[in-house]
Amino acid sequence: MALVLASKGQGRSAFASACKAARESLDKGDVSQVEKTKASKAIDDAEAWIKSNATAAVDTMEDKLKIMDRVVDPISMKGKLDAYCKEVSAMMSTKNFEASERADVENALAANEAGLANCSTKEDFEAKFKALGDAVNPIIVQVNKRGGAVSGHMVYMRNGGYYFDADAAPSKARLLLEDTTGVIFIDLDECADDNSLACIVEDLQQRTQRLMVNKVIVLTIEAHPKHPAMHRHLLRSGTFMVGLRSLNLPIICVINGRCAGPAWSLLLASDYRIGVMSTRFHLPICSAPHCIQTLVGPATATELCLSTSTLDCHALLELGILAQARPTFDEAKYAAYEQAKRIAQFPHIGLRQTIPLLNPAAQDYANAVAEDPSIAMQVYPDDLVAGM
Repeated sequence: MALVLASKGQGRSAFASACKAARESLDKGDVSQVEKTKASKAIDDAEAWIKSNATAAVDTMEDKLKIMDRVVDPISMKGKLDAYCKEVSAMMSTKNFEASERADVENALAANEAGLANCSTKEDFEAKFKALGDAVNPIIVQVNKRGGAVSGHMVYMRNGGYYFDADAAPSKARLLLEDTTGVIFIDLDECADDNSLACIVEDLQQRTQRLMVNKVIVLTIEAHPKHPAMHRHLLRSGTFMVGLRSLNLPIICVINGRCAGPAWSLLLASDYRIGVMSTRFHLPICSAPHCIQTLVGPATATELCLSTSTLDCHALLELGILAQARPTFDEAKYAAYEQAKRIAQFPHIGLRQTIPLLNPAAQDYANAVAEDPSIAMQVYPDDLVAGM
């Protein structure tokens, strides 16, 4: 730790800060009591020296600090290495390592232990730490992925904000148009990327502004919950649902799979909802709590927000959330298509009047999300996260 400073006052302050940082580094690692006593003595000697030599030159302070670092840094780095070895050993007993992975990790730990006798400087221990990390970390990443973890990196923006960008590629939402009937098909899952969702909303806005050919949206949701880090901004924040509602077209939703997270938002934002018998709905939901009582009524809202159960289609039919339930996904999509064709035959004025008749409160949901997107942020039940 070099003290490249202009004044003695700054040098004394930096010297004291360096001593404090050295003492804290000892507490972070797995340092034996003997080595900790040795390092603490070097720090105490340095602190005592600066108190009795307050007017010493900056160069002299740097030399004294280097003497302390030669004692403390190797001990601190060795403690950090030992703590990492213990952490890896603990993972071996708690995580699901394959036989080959377990053997590779054990060999890396053994090689690290065998080479410690030849290490005496901070640089030696840093090299050992890096070698062990290079051998062990890729294996741990794969084990964590099998356990449901998501790898990625942090992206820092110029305005000071940041977000996590997952390495796994997102899925693509699909848009299909049938001009002869006026039905719009949107197929997506919870990991649809922002670009495809934004293109769908922009394309439909341009089409509806130019001519009234496309009249009804059939939204098909493959609900297979993933880690929340896999959800992109437009679905996570509710922006995509607000974009669909801004088209002022009836939305018929077909859902299949396991409904949790953004799938609830898509379902509640629709005017007419059809489920597949095998679909499971995980509670509690945390979508738009400010207006969910308007969507489904106070009693049902209480059940959905406070219960920790898993419901099937029969339960949602009784609660009034679903309008239909079909045995298979194909039958549910066909029922939605037939319903959409009937609605699309209405004239322009009748079509607009159909929206509040189907689900008068759906627009309240979109309005609430538009005013405060944070209310549509998703929270998964703990048991569902563990099973991802």
